[in-house]
Amino acid sequence: MTRPNLREPHAPEPIASRRRPRGLVSEIVGALEGEIRTGTLPVGQKLPTEAEIMARFDVSRTVVREALSRLQASALVETRHGIGTFVSAQERGGNFRISDQDFATVADVIAVLELRISLETEAAGLAALHVCCLAAEKVRRESKRISNRRWAQMNADSRGE
Repeated sequence: MTRPNLREPHAPEPIASRRRPRGLVSEIVGALEGEIRTGTLPVGQKLPTEAEIMARFDVSRTVVREALSRLQASALVETRHGIGTFVSAQERGGNFRISDQDFATVADVIAVLELRISLETEAAGLAALHVCCLAAEKVRRESKRISNRRWAQMNADSRGE
């Protein structure tokens, strides 16, 4: 005896089950970050509880915790253990960030690595130049100090002191 097919033959799979966990985390981060940046969640305000976020996005506690962890890493929120998670008062402008969407292909990853290599190489060169300039100035000052001391000693010797 065959079992009856209780599902419709071409019924689409629910959206929640098709989403990948990484995509869920990014979705939550994006939504909360947007609310923080627009002021819907102002500085100092407590974020909804994990349970409320879980219900809002229909996700697991693990996904919510990962999203909150990412928000903490980008200094948008701070967690006070036993109290909750609050919108951070730290300056958020001017930081260069690369989102998950920027890593869609291998070519994107290579482009980011090339960018990092060029920036980091230039930064290292500038740091070395700065150190060399500081070192050269220190050598000049010390040389002048020694020279002045020698002149003072020579003058003292010539006067018989």
